[in-house]
Amino acid sequence: MPGDETSVKVKVITVAGVLIGRMSKPKNIRTLDALNLKGDFFALTDTGTNGNGHGRQGFLAVNKHHVISLEEIP
Repeated sequence: MPGDETSVKVKVITVAGVLIGRMSKPKNIRTLDALNLKGDFFALTDTGTNGNGHGRQGFLAVNKHHVISLEEIP
């Protein structure tokens, strides 16, 4: 990961369900503002579906148009 980026744990609610994973973003920008950066998709790594740890994926590309809410979690 480049030195000007960081990774944050997020909970993403989409039209298809709930995802919990890590999202990379620039250090000096808020997580929600990172969704407004160019492109229709953003990447989630270390991802689980519905927050239960099952259905673990190494990488998912999430369509921004399907996101209902996104929050940073500890």
